[in-house]
Amino acid sequence: MGSRYTEEDLSGLRRTSVEGRESKVHTRDFAAPAGPGASVRDLVASFPRLLAGNDFRAAVDALVEAASRRTARERFTIRRLRCSGTRASMWSAESGAACSG
Repeated sequence: MGSRYTEEDLSGLRRTSVEGRESKVHTRDFAAPAGPGASVRDLVASFPRLLAGNDFRAAVDALVEAASRRTARERFTIRRLRCSGTRASMWSAESGAACSG
């Protein structure tokens, strides 16, 4: 039984280098290794500056900005919610905070 797809003639195709052609995508926008001992900020900065890389960076920036605007009451409420869940021991170990019920 043969394939249901027809074979295309690819003889007219030619390859070109990414560096050698005009494009909206540039090699400077590609991902770069963060390196050993890199911080989370360095890791996020190493993501590609294309498509989901930009979206992820924008989401991280929005979360950081929202967290910086929280009031003391909001921080306390979030802490209480985290401490009441099953992730309390993990959260308290990461932040150094003690959860009490």
